[in-house]
Amino acid sequence: MIKCTYCGADLKDGSKFCGVCGNSIEPLKVALFTSTPEDIELATQNWVSVVGVDTILPFNGKEIIITADRDKFNSFRKRIIRLAKYCSDRAAEDYIENVKNLTNLLEIFPDLYVNHARLLADKVTDILVAENIYTVTDDMVMSAFENSTLSAMEMLSAISDNISEIYQANNQVANMFAGLAGSFIGNQSSFGGEVFGAMQEGLVAGASTLSETQQKQIFESVDLPELFNRVFKDYQDFTVILVDFLNTNGVDAWKPDFETSVQTDNILKNLSNPNFPQDKITDIVINMIAEKPYKPEIYSFLQKKYPDSEEVKRIVEYFGFDDYKESVYTEEDFPKPQPVAPEPPVRPAGQSESEPKEQRTPVQSIGTLGFGGFKKLGEKIDKGIGKAEGFLNKFGKK
Repeated sequence: MIKCTYCGADLKDGSKFCGVCGNSIEPLKVALFTSTPEDIELATQNWVSVVGVDTILPFNGKEIIITADRDKFNSFRKRIIRLAKYCSDRAAEDYIENVKNLTNLLEIFPDLYVNHARLLADKVTDILVAENIYTVTDDMVMSAFENSTLSAMEMLSAISDNISEIYQANNQVANMFAGLAGSFIGNQSSFGGEVFGAMQEGLVAGASTLSETQQKQIFESVDLPELFNRVFKDYQDFTVILVDFLNTNGVDAWKPDFETSVQTDNILKNLSNPNFPQDKITDIVINMIAEKPYKPEIYSFLQKKYPDSEEVKRIVEYFGFDDYKESVYTEEDFPKPQPVAPEPPVRPAGQSESEPKEQRTPVQSIGTLGFGGFKKLGEKIDKGIGKAEGFLNKFGKK
């Protein structure tokens, strides 16, 4: 038996990930992000359900009334957000320790991203069982996560476009790869499904044909703070997954409206205007909290407007915005790679050195990139291209 280096759980010999907290067991590494004893307890304890209670938050002589169902959601949300940060920290540590080049990124990040999400899926399952829902497994919760729209996946577009552009500039099966990339970006934004697997095979096949310098340019342009801020955001969505499973299985659970409201945005912009009637601010804030309780700008305004108010401090703390940061990861959290000199333009097949330079196809410039999720895939280029072509034929791409 071996022990997890983070939570101390007993594991079977040869385990690569802890089944309790989701952390990587091999290779052993030093913790780069601080975890408090409370964080570790949250990750290792069995989660039980929450009984919401009607709550009243005084504010400027009036009251913000929180019903029991909303209080229950708020308790779930704050607990999951805290665990989501713990899990995204562990994922970032795994990335820093193990991902050293573009090939590592394509092969390791997908498993890393999913495995650290499993701890959240386990805790959601704990709560569902405590709510007498016995037909939902942690695998079903993970499937719901993998097939949802994931913020980190949006970054796939950038790296896919850049690899595709350089791939085409190198004159390597350009039409096949371009069509494949377009099929993925247009139709799929989650981990699940055949479309994803075929896209990943083709993407790795394309990336494998790039020169060492080109691969290094792409890899070292990945915006790691942005990537892991998105990972953290994705992990927070387990709160919504939990509520959806509760509602689907007959437990009436409140779910807030996270959609953007132009009206609320406009009011927030005008609240700080000196001409805004001060006697209306209290009622307007109470109404906004009732409609959009998890809009951070509301609490930023309250903290600036009433910096010494104990009532505001309690309101902000209750909704979990007392330590809110739009970006929890910054450049200081990640090692800084050495800059890579751009590679000279690639001469397409059949073009001689004597032809004018302006007629040559240049390698596309590489800006700051991010990376979305990929499924683990085979290493051989021929296998990847073959599966990609099979995918295109299946879906009618010519």
